[in-house]
Amino acid sequence: MASTASKLFSRKISEGKKAARKIESDVDRAFGEAKRDVKKAAVSTSKAVKVTAQATAKNVKQGARTAKTVTKAIVADVKKDVALATKPNDTWTVSQLKEAARKKSVTGYSSMTKAELLAVLGAR
Repeated sequence: MASTASKLFSRKISEGKKAARKIESDVDRAFGEAKRDVKKAAVSTSKAVKVTAQATAKNVKQGARTAKTVTKAIVADVKKDVALATKPNDTWTVSQLKEAARKKSVTGYSSMTKAELLAVLGAR
């Protein structure tokens, strides 16, 4: 009976060792799969970050081009406004018109009327 119990005990130990090796093998396989999955996810994330960065750079370049275009339009409008503001018109006072006539060396400006000053200065 002792020998039967010993055989049974040895067999159970052998089965336990076999089960432990199987578990260890399964854990190693699962660990390897998890490691590969993490690596794939990291590569995928890296690619996504690169694509996002490229798209952002493209958007920034487009924004810069748009800003440049808008700036050019604003500058053109300001130049137009400045030209209109510096060209004599009927909103100018007689004193301003006489000063402009003096600067252009118009003779007889001091005795001219507002309408005559506007005409001689080429106001519209």
